[in-house]
Amino acid sequence: MILFATDMDGTLTNQSIGDYVGDDPLANLKQVKQIALGFIPKKGVDVLSRLNLRPIIITGRHEVLRNVTEQWLKMYNIPYSELVMMTFKKFNWGEYIKFKIIEHKKRLIKFALEDKASLVTIMNGTGIPTFQITDDFEKTLLEAMEKTK
Repeated sequence: MILFATDMDGTLTNQSIGDYVGDDPLANLKQVKQIALGFIPKKGVDVLSRLNLRPIIITGRHEVLRNVTEQWLKMYNIPYSELVMMTFKKFNWGEYIKFKIIEHKKRLIKFALEDKASLVTIMNGTGIPTFQITDDFEKTLLEAMEKTK
């Protein structure tokens, strides 16, 4: 099995929790949970099921959103081996980057998928092969798998 990691919002989904709640995921939890359940998966995410891939999802979503996140993953039949979530009270870009790098390195992943170009650059600079998701999740995933054989 290929060990790789993927982000959640903007990578598996077309939307981002941060677009709705800014830096405080706890501000309006009920609304955030409703919004998160309404997200649409990116085109091509079904490739995970078709190829029997179970990525580690390392997300900036707060731990209090675990149940709604797991519910969404189940609703869209998105397989995964582990769901790693942040526990910071307020979102901080610097802490988020450190969190991502540490969690990826801890798990010795082969590559990562992210949506933000700046994070892709930083992660690649730390030696973690990271690919930026385009509108077509499947295309980017298959390219990443080919380049990291």
